[in-house]
Amino acid sequence: MLTTTLTILLASITLACNDPAHAKKEDSLSSIASAATKEASFGEGVRLATTPVSLKTAIEKNLNQENEIVIEAKIEQVCQSKGCWMVLKDDDAEVRVTFKDYSFFIPKDSAKKTAIVQGKIFSKKLSAAKQRHYLRDAKAPKSELAKVTGPVEQPWIESSGLILK
Repeated sequence: MLTTTLTILLASITLACNDPAHAKKEDSLSSIASAATKEASFGEGVRLATTPVSLKTAIEKNLNQENEIVIEAKIEQVCQSKGCWMVLKDDDAEVRVTFKDYSFFIPKDSAKKTAIVQGKIFSKKLSAAKQRHYLRDAKAPKSELAKVTGPVEQPWIESSGLILK
C-alpha cells in the first residue's frame, strides 16, 4: 500500500512538473524573485498606496504635517558608521533622513541609489555639535567640520520604512 501511494505521488509530481501551466508559473515566480533582488525594503517598507512626490514638493507643501508621505529621491550621502541616516537630494532640495526609533539601518554603500521613503517631514533645529557629529559619521574632512559655526534649521524626515532601488 505504501509503495502504491509513493508511486502515485511521484507520478503526480512528474506530471505537474511537465505541465506547461506549472512551468509558466515557475517562470513568473523567477521573474518576481529577480525583480525583488533589484529592490530592497527596510523598516516597515512603503505601506501607503500613493504616488511618491518629489523632495522639493514634499518640503514646500508637507513640512510639519502630521501625516506620513511618500517621497522618491536620490541618496546623496549615507552614514558611514552604521547606515543609520542618509541625505536625499533632488536638484537644489536636500533633506536628512533618520529612521524611526533607530529601528533599522541601510547599507553604507547606498549613495547614488534611488530611495522611496515613507515618513514624516518636518523642520528641525540642529546644534553645531550635532552637525559635526553627522559630518564625522560621513567621514567628512576636517575642513568641513571647521565650517560649522552655529545651529541651523533644516528639513528632516523621520522614516518608518523605505525601498532602495
